[in-house]
Amino acid sequence: MKPSSDQSVSRLSLRAATVLSAALVAAVTGSLTPARADTVRSAPLAEPTPSFRQEVLFGSTFKIAAARLALEKSQNPAVRQLAESVIAEQVPLRNELLVNSHLLPPTLPGGAQVPGGTNFTSRDRVAILQQLKDLDAAGFDAAFGPLMASAYDATLVQFTNYALYGDNGRMYVFANRALPKIKAAYQRVRGAN
Repeated sequence: MKPSSDQSVSRLSLRAATVLSAALVAAVTGSLTPARADTVRSAPLAEPTPSFRQEVLFGSTFKIAAARLALEKSQNPAVRQLAESVIAEQVPLRNELLVNSHLLPPTLPGGAQVPGGTNFTSRDRVAILQQLKDLDAAGFDAAFGPLMASAYDATLVQFTNYALYGDNGRMYVFANRALPKIKAAYQRVRGAN
């Protein structure tokens, strides 16, 4: 029995989504922070405080925007549940960061406005959000979980390093207070894949 053209298109769409998912994960992993293997050094250092604050803000904003996009695009209950948990964890984290650091997102170097929103993230993350937006539902569902796992892995590395070696008292306390939540979120996201 010959497959219908709808099945062929669906398989092609799934293959394209898988390739795009791998590319998105590689782009996010490469653009956020060093890979986990790079964090083992003879003299570990945290990012300077301004870089830490900016990366946490940009990463949190990116995760929130991607999760909101998931709620718009996906009909998959597992993807929607993951998106809701990302939003529930990231909104308070971003708000606490803004209160503790007095950041003004529009003035951050390298910032770009999230399409259709008033929040800011890095330009490369805005491009990834646009690529996600352009995917069909099946492609989006295939890409979302691995993308969030990669983003949370980078966040975990950032917070772990800053909680150990941060140089700003207020941000050091923030990183240490948030670290258990980040670890739990990372485990939850990895378990969803």
